[in-house]
Amino acid sequence: MSDPFRIDEQPVPVAGEPPGVDLYDAFARLMERRATLESLLVQERDRIDAERRELALGLLDVCDALDQVLLRQLPRELSGVSAAVDKLRDNLEATQRLMQRNLGRLGVTRMRRSNVADPERCDIVAVEDRAGLPEDTILAEVTAGYWQDGGVLRRARVVVSRLPDTPPEAPDVPAAPAPPADPAAPEPPRPPESPDDTEG
Repeated sequence: MSDPFRIDEQPVPVAGEPPGVDLYDAFARLMERRATLESLLVQERDRIDAERRELALGLLDVCDALDQVLLRQLPRELSGVSAAVDKLRDNLEATQRLMQRNLGRLGVTRMRRSNVADPERCDIVAVEDRAGLPEDTILAEVTAGYWQDGGVLRRARVVVSRLPDTPPEAPDVPAAPAPPADPAAPEPPRPPESPDDTEG
């Protein structure tokens, strides 16, 4: 019976180092090539991101045009005026929703309108005096703002309030006249004379 623990495999011959090959130099050249490829990959990603941004900004022009038509030419107040106007508004709103979905494929979402202008997200294009509102309250949104991939693609353009420079003046109220002197009132007592004034 043979020994089960006996090693009888023959060693595999290993070829020697190829003549004329410097492994350290070859490795250094591979690392240099890897760095070059990584740099080209970053450049290609930047180019694609720039094209996506440019495409998204172009689509925002169409969104702005739809917003203006719906806001100025077909406001909600015209609902019920005629079936044709209602149908046109419904079609434009459907087109607007379709644009928003397509923008979503590019990582673009519309900013929610806030009450107060945020300098990180808004550009103030006009200011109106409003005594009853806090400073920088948004009164109107000229164009909407949009995000892309978590960053600001385009800032919103807004009209905000400010407090008037001078508060409104209070009306002039005449002062009340002094009451007339009472002739029956006793005279006030006279101060006592000093000793120097007395005769000796």
